[in-house]
Amino acid sequence: MIASADEARGTPSFWEGSTGLFVSLGVLAALVACFLLGGLGSMGMWEPWEASEVMVASEYWERDAWDAGVVEKNPEAPGYNWAVPTREGIPAATSLLKIWFVGAMLPRAGEDISQVMGALERGARLPIALALALLAFGVFFWVRRRFDTLSALLSSSALLTMPVIYFGAHNVSTQLLGVVTTSGALLLFMQLVRAHGSEGAASKRWIYGAGFGVMLAASFLDQRLPGLLTVMMVIVAAGVAQIVYAPESETWAPPKRDLFASLTIALSPLLWMGYLGVSGGKAALEAPHVMQLLLVAFFSCALVAGALAMRRTNVGRALFSPQGLVGLAIGAVVIGAVMFAYADVNPTLLKHGEVYGKIPVLTFALEQEVQSGGLAGKHQHFDLWLRQIGFATFPWIALIPSGLAYLSLPGAERPEDDADGPGLERRMLLVWAMVSLGVIAVSSAYGHYFFTGYVPLAIGVGVMLGDVSFWKKVARHKPILLQLLGLVGAAFILTLGKDLERYPHRFVELYAQLPAKLTLPEGFSWGKTYKPMKYVMLLAIIVGSFGLLSWSVALLGWLKAFPARFKAWRAKEAPLFDAVDADSGETPMSARARARAEWLDGEGLLARVVSLIEGAAWRPVVWTSVFVVFGALSLWSYLPKATFNFSQRHIFETYTASADAEGGEKLYRYLSPQKKGSLYLRDVPVVASSSEFLKKLDEPSRFFAVIPRERLAQVNYDSRKARGRKNVHVLDARSAGLILLSNRLEEGEKDQNFIAEAILPPSEATPAEVEYEVKYKDDKGQLVHPTFDGKLELVGYSFGNKPKGAQRGKGVPVFGWGEEIELVMYFRVLERVPSNQKLFVHIDTKGNRLHGDHYPLGGDFQTNYWLPGDIIKDTHKIPVENYTRQGQYAIGMGFYKGNDRMKVAPKSAHRGDRVMLGELMVRSL
Repeated sequence: MIASADEARGTPSFWEGSTGLFVSLGVLAALVACFLLGGLGSMGMWEPWEASEVMVASEYWERDAWDAGVVEKNPEAPGYNWAVPTREGIPAATSLLKIWFVGAMLPRAGEDISQVMGALERGARLPIALALALLAFGVFFWVRRRFDTLSALLSSSALLTMPVIYFGAHNVSTQLLGVVTTSGALLLFMQLVRAHGSEGAASKRWIYGAGFGVMLAASFLDQRLPGLLTVMMVIVAAGVAQIVYAPESETWAPPKRDLFASLTIALSPLLWMGYLGVSGGKAALEAPHVMQLLLVAFFSCALVAGALAMRRTNVGRALFSPQGLVGLAIGAVVIGAVMFAYADVNPTLLKHGEVYGKIPVLTFALEQEVQSGGLAGKHQHFDLWLRQIGFATFPWIALIPSGLAYLSLPGAERPEDDADGPGLERRMLLVWAMVSLGVIAVSSAYGHYFFTGYVPLAIGVGVMLGDVSFWKKVARHKPILLQLLGLVGAAFILTLGKDLERYPHRFVELYAQLPAKLTLPEGFSWGKTYKPMKYVMLLAIIVGSFGLLSWSVALLGWLKAFPARFKAWRAKEAPLFDAVDADSGETPMSARARARAEWLDGEGLLARVVSLIEGAAWRPVVWTSVFVVFGALSLWSYLPKATFNFSQRHIFETYTASADAEGGEKLYRYLSPQKKGSLYLRDVPVVASSSEFLKKLDEPSRFFAVIPRERLAQVNYDSRKARGRKNVHVLDARSAGLILLSNRLEEGEKDQNFIAEAILPPSEATPAEVEYEVKYKDDKGQLVHPTFDGKLELVGYSFGNKPKGAQRGKGVPVFGWGEEIELVMYFRVLERVPSNQKLFVHIDTKGNRLHGDHYPLGGDFQTNYWLPGDIIKDTHKIPVENYTRQGQYAIGMGFYKGNDRMKVAPKSAHRGDRVMLGELMVRSL
C-alpha cells in the first residue's frame, strides 16, 4: 500500500481532510483580499510610469482607425493597428496584453478626473491583481496535488507576500503579467507531462495542451521574446537535464546521431558569424541588426538542438505529442498574426519610442522593448538583478536558497509519482528559476530586466516548510544543516535589511523601472516599525534554526560533568576533551549531536518541553506569520508614503477638498510647464510670469498653485521681498516632487510651509532658542559673531534632540552609539548670497570624523534665496554609528561651493575657512 503524501511528509492530521482544505482556501482568500485587492483605488498612479501605461491603454481603445494611405506616401511613417499600441499616434513600446486588459477597465475618455478618481486607479490595476490571484490559487492546487495541503498553503502565502507581488499589483508599470503568463504556461506543461505518462487521462491531456498554447501565446503578447524564450528554454533545459540524470539502462537515451545533429544545429550561428566575417569582414558584422539576428539565431538553434536531443525523454514526448504540438501551434499562430499585423501597418524598426529603419516582420520580434524608457546602460550589470531579486522577495529571500537546495533532495514528491520519473517536478522548478535568471541577464542589454521565476522560489520555500518529517529529522539528527539554514537566513536579513534601512528607495526602484534618481525626500524611511520587525524576523530565524534550548541543556550537562573530567585529566586517567572514537570513527561533534537527538527523543519532562518548543510544527507557522506581518506593514505603511512622492493625486485631492470650484477658485501651475503626460494635472492652466503670480497672491479671491518642491524657496523669497516679508501658504507638502500652495488659509487648515518654519523674524538680538552662542574677538578685542564673506553671520547653535550631560548652553553634551546628533545652526543674513552654498560640518576627534556635509534644509532652502535681514535656522541630523570611536569631539563648520570656500572673519574665528562651534562627547551608552 502506497502511503499518502501527507503521511509521507508527516503533515499534521488537521491538513489531511476537507477541513484543512477549506481553512487553507479561507486563509488564501484573506491574503488575496489584503495584499492584492485592498487599496487598489486609494493610491494615486505613479508618474510618469503608471500614467504612461494608462494613457497608452486609453488611447488604444479610443483612437480612430489608421489610414493605410499614409504609409503608401511615406513608408517610414509610424502607423498602427490592433497589434500596435500608440502614444499620441506614435507606436509605443509596451505590453499588448496589458493594454487590452487595462484599457477595457478604464473610465471613458474625456471624463473629469475629479469624478473618476478611485475608479480610474482601481480599474487600471484590477486586471493585474486578479491575474495574480488566479496564479496564487493555481499554485495552491498544483502544489497540493504534487505535495500536500500545508505545503500548498505555505507556497501560495510566500508568493502573495513577496513585495514584488503585492507592490506590483498596486503598480500598472510592472511586468507581473509576464510572471503570470510564463508561470501558467510552465505549470500547465508540467501537468501535461504527468498526464502523458498516465493511463486514462486523454481528455486532460488535450486541456493541458490547449492551455499551454494559450499561455505561451500570452507570454509573447506580454513579454515578446523574453517571455517566449523563458518558457521554451525551461522546457528544453528540463528535458536535457533528464538525459543527464537518466540511468544508462533507460531505453529513451538518445543515440549518438541525435547528439551529433544537435551539436551541429547549436554551432550553426557560429558558422554563420564566421561566414559573415569572411565574406564581408568587420563591415558585415557591424551592419544594422546583424547582432540581433545572431542572438535570435543562437537561441533558436539552441532550442531546436535541445529539443531534438531530449525528444525521447518524458518532457520531449509530452512536447512532441499531439497535445503538445497543438499548444505550440496555438502559440505560433498568435505570434505570426501579431508580427505580420505589425509589419503590414508599420514596416519600420521600433526602439525606445523612435521610428527608423526598414526591416519588416522580424523587427517586432527583435527589438520591441518591454520597458518603455527603462534602464540606463550603466545599470545593466548581473549583480543588479541579484540585488533586485533579493529586495523583491524580502524577507523570503532568507529561506529561498534553502528552499532551492531542498528541491534538489530526493523523495520530496508524492511516492506514487516516482513511477513517471523521480524528481521531475523538482528538477523543472530548479531549471525554471535558473533559466529565468539567465534570460534577464542576457536580455538586459535590450531593456528587458524583469525576473519571471518567482513561482519556483515560492514553491521551494513552501514545500520545504511544509515537510514536517524533514524538519524533525534535521532538527534531531542533522542539526548542522538546520544551523546552516539559519546562518544563511540571518545573513540575508542582516545585509539586505541594513541596505533597505539605509537606502529605502531601493525597495521601489524595480517598480519605477530603475531610474537614475528617485524623487524621495531626504530622511525618507520605512518608519518606526521597520527596525523592530527586522530584529523580530532575525530572532525567529535564529531561534527556529539553532536549537538554542536543547544545546543549552547539553552545555549545562557538559559543564556539570566538567569538574569530574578535569579531576580525571589531572590524574592522567582520561583526556579532558573527547576524541574521535577509534572503533566507530565517530567525531566528538557527531557524538554530541547523537546524544542531543537521543535526549530529545527521551521520555523526560524537560526533554518533552524542549522538543515541543523546538519541534517542527510551529516553525513554518511562526516564520510565515512574521513575514506576512512585515508584508502588511510594507504595503499599508511604506507604499502609501512612497506613493505621495510619485503621484499627483493627493495634490489634486487637497485642492478639491479646499477650493470652491464653483466660486472660481481655480488651480494653476507655476514654474512647472504643463505636460501632456500628466494624468491628474494635464488640464491645469499655467501662470506664465512671476509678476502675474505675485499679483494673484494679493487678489482678494483665493488662489491655488502647484509648484515643484525645489522651487518653493524661490517663490517664498519673491513673496517676502515683494510683499513685506509675507510667506506663501503651503497646503500639501507631502511630496518630494510637487507641492500645493495658496494665498491664504481657511479655518482648520495647517500651513505646511517648511521654508517659513526655518525663518525667524529680523532681529539684532540673539534668538532665545539659541542654546550656544558663538562669538570671537575681532581686531578691537570685542566679541562678535563670525561671518562668511561678510554676507552671513553665524549667531549660534543648539541640539534639537536634547543630549545628555549638558544643561541649556552649558557643559559638553553626550551622545551614545546609535543616536543622532540633531545640530541646529542659526545664521543672520547680512547680504544676499549670489549662489547656492553647501555647508560642511566636521565633528572631529583624533583618528575619526563624523561628516555632516549638506545643503540647507536638505537642499530645499538654497542660500541664494535667503532674504537679507532674516535669521535662518538650519537643522541637520548626523548619525552616530555603533562602534564609533569614543571620546571628545570638536565641531567645525563652513560654507563651500566646488573648491571655493566662503572666507571667515574675524581672524580669531578662522580655522582653515571654518568656524569651531564647540564640543561634544561620544559614549557607548
